Amino acid sequence: MESTIAAAQANYIESPFVSYLVVFVVSIILFLALRRFNCWYWKINERIALQQETNELLKELIKHNMSVESPKTILEDDYARLFMTEN
Repeated sequence: MESTIAAAQANYIESPFVSYLVVFVVSIILFLALRRFNCWYWKINERIALQQETNELLKELIKHNMSVESPKTILEDDYARLFMTEN
């Protein structure tokens, strides 16, 4: 009886399904661990927090209906002032 159980266990462990399952589980664990390290290293979580803060500030600007000049307008105005002072 013990030999048949041992043989069944050996066949079960050597089956490709179990091997694939073990590789899959180990791969998922490695992916999650490396992903967390990658997010920490590249400061991705901090960037997301800063982007969320920027979005909130922009929403407040829109809510208060404040107009913000575009950089192109600012540059054109500065160029016009520079041109007028030179002449």
